[in-house]
Amino acid sequence: MQRVIHIASTRAFLDTVKLDHAIWKNNIYSFLQRGAFNEVINNHSECRLGQWYYHGEGKAFSHLRSYTLMEEPHKTVHEMGREAMSQAKSGNMSEVVTAINAMEEASKKVVIQIDSLMHEITQS
Repeated sequence: MQRVIHIASTRAFLDTVKLDHAIWKNNIYSFLQRGAFNEVINNHSECRLGQWYYHGEGKAFSHLRSYTLMEEPHKTVHEMGREAMSQAKSGNMSEVVTAINAMEEASKKVVIQIDSLMHEITQS
């Protein structure tokens, strides 16, 4: 019973994290659209996933491949969101598009690794 509860709780958390990232990206798009280029954008260790990954219960899964593979694209999502804002502030729209595209590609990888992590957790 404890294992079932642990898996259900972890799945709910990881689903919430995926939603958090969609909202985070939506905020970037909203800031860009409104011209709010001075908004403070958190880094990858400050969001819910980052807190879980670096300081929380996520460390219990550090031995799993998907956990390790999640770090770099997660970091890239945040870096590219911040870069898009910086480039927009400078008026360099072609670089904004480049940063947004990189953010979206990295975001896809994060979701894949979250799903893979959940699979690894249920299989172990």
